[in-house]
Amino acid sequence: MLRRKLYALLTLALAGGMLSGLLIARIDRNLWLVLAAAFGIVLICLVDAGRRAIVQPLDDLLHRIERLQLGGHRQALRRLPVRRDDEIGRLARAVHGLCLGQIRNRREADTLRRTFDDRVQRATRAATSQLRQLVQRDPLTNLGNRRFMQEQLPQLFEAVRQAHQPMACVAIDIDNFKQINDQRGHAIGDAVLLQLATLLRAAARESDIAVRLGGDEFALWLPGTDCNGAAVLAENLRKLFTQQVRLISSSTDAPLDTALSIGLADTQRDQVGSAEQLLDLADQRLYTAKHNGKDCIHDGVGTSAA
Repeated sequence: MLRRKLYALLTLALAGGMLSGLLIARIDRNLWLVLAAAFGIVLICLVDAGRRAIVQPLDDLLHRIERLQLGGHRQALRRLPVRRDDEIGRLARAVHGLCLGQIRNRREADTLRRTFDDRVQRATRAATSQLRQLVQRDPLTNLGNRRFMQEQLPQLFEAVRQAHQPMACVAIDIDNFKQINDQRGHAIGDAVLLQLATLLRAAARESDIAVRLGGDEFALWLPGTDCNGAAVLAENLRKLFTQQVRLISSSTDAPLDTALSIGLADTQRDQVGSAEQLLDLADQRLYTAKHNGKDCIHDGVGTSAA
């Protein structure tokens, strides 16, 4: 279409020039200036028509393409002359299609990036959560460790205090455990530790906290329970542990000489001000039970022997 317009303008200009030349050659020379002026006016009109029909639409299209490059996609795309039937319309439609494809590709890339970022964040949260669990768990028994106790216990202690409820602490130590490791090997020692951990998990309620403090030392916190209730639980633990050790001994050459020594304390009777003080008091009573012959429970009032 633009080509035809351009050819038409050039043809008109050429025809006008030839006609003017013929007229100048045949008429009085006094009129050649008038004809030359008329031809100049016609030429100016042709140039202006060419500017309006060809140059201006091209400039406008180039301006809109530059706007597209600067990022104004929506408005610039809407203003492209895509409905024209000439070459400018074809070029505008081509640019419009390229830009739409680029926008779709960019959106797909953004969606993929967001999906990737979400997956990375989920994987990071999962890894962090798993690492947190690993850091707070004893690798052998899967009970909480000291770090777990230090992070969870203050909140539990404060909740119990505000509810004006007691909380008991049961400190547990396996008697003669070093001899088991030295004489029977660490495999038998690990079996004894795992057996006690199994008993603690079975005895603990959902609100209770059971941890392995290290080595053969364990602790159990019982919110809503005083020393009397803790003493019943501790006695059951001691008896069940003795029975389970006999089963382990049946697979060895000689019976295992081990039992549990346990110390008890609770927040209301002993008037402690923190979870650490409660554990320290239960631990002191545990060592009193050790000195009183082992395989027994001491609650600060008396010792319950086997």
